[in-house]
Amino acid sequence: MSEFVISYIIDNINSLTWRRKTQMIDKLVTCATGSDIKTLAFALPFIKKYLAPVLIYVAVPDQEVERACDLLLNASNGVNIQVVPDSKIITVKESDIIKKSLKEKGHLDKYGWYLQQFIKIKASSTSEAMQRVLIWDSDTVPFRPIKFLMMRGR
Repeated sequence: MSEFVISYIIDNINSLTWRRKTQMIDKLVTCATGSDIKTLAFALPFIKKYLAPVLIYVAVPDQEVERACDLLLNASNGVNIQVVPDSKIITVKESDIIKKSLKEKGHLDKYGWYLQQFIKIKASSTSEAMQRVLIWDSDTVPFRPIKFLMMRGR
């Protein structure tokens, strides 16, 4: 190996080690709809300050993508945020299976809540193997630092 390659590898390892010590969350995944989009926009500075995720990944209903982009990207203030339509994460068939199952069990009134949970889980499962992903409720605002992982990654 050349000196350049070795130096590059060492620099990247040092950078990764520093990042792991200062930023424990690589990707924060959430869903937002209706008034929760405004709540999330309000929460963004607090999420940035107290959770410091590298990326905030927000799934929203297809018809609310434009509104969510306007509100969230204007409020982002340096936060790396990605707004994605639900249809890019969960298919109509998967949604119908969830709805049918809940209807059979008499819980169709909980469809929206269950759909959001499946969307968040599926969105986080597409992350890279070593990424640290936090599933977050969009109507929650952190008002102090919260430790989710110890330094050894547990």
